[in-house]
Amino acid sequence: MKPSLNQKQNNHRARLFNELDNVIAVSSKKLTLNGNSDRAKLGYGRLLISAISVYGSLLKDVELEQLKSEVETLKETLSNDDNK
Repeated sequence: MKPSLNQKQNNHRARLFNELDNVIAVSSKKLTLNGNSDRAKLGYGRLLISAISVYGSLLKDVELEQLKSEVETLKETLSNDDNK
């Protein structure tokens, strides 16, 4: 993958993580407020669950990309050792 594309993806993911952090914080706070109706709390609960799910999916994607990069590095190292 091209470094510039990878950097662009990383920046985009960082912004998504930041936004999801905000959504999780706000929805968690709204969920625990006494002034909200049960219907509103249910909505904030659903939002919280969705945001956490997306956050987990993004983390999984990042970890998979890191593993892919490590495997590629190992393959290169092994192929270089075989050529010696």
